[in-house]
Amino acid sequence: MRSWNADLLKSHGIRFNAVSPGPVDTPLYSASKLGIEDPAVQAAVVEGISSNIPLGRMGLPEEVAEAVVYLASDASAFVVGQDLILDGGQTVL
Repeated sequence: MRSWNADLLKSHGIRFNAVSPGPVDTPLYSASKLGIEDPAVQAAVVEGISSNIPLGRMGLPEEVAEAVVYLASDASAFVVGQDLILDGGQTVL
């Protein structure tokens, strides 16, 4: 990301940033994707994941989408070369 910014920011006005989401409540965590048939076991797995997130829950797809929209908008015109970590505080522990 940083080398892309160094090469393309001044010459083409292209900014590069990244979004790094943690666990997000998507169909990836459904019983069929996890390979778990028992709904109680699947709920326990999701609860175990959530319990390791300081905010106590998984992220929402809308939260990731809003971060991407922000980085793509003029509101972030001065944001360059950042990795926006959306993990409910996991990386600060």
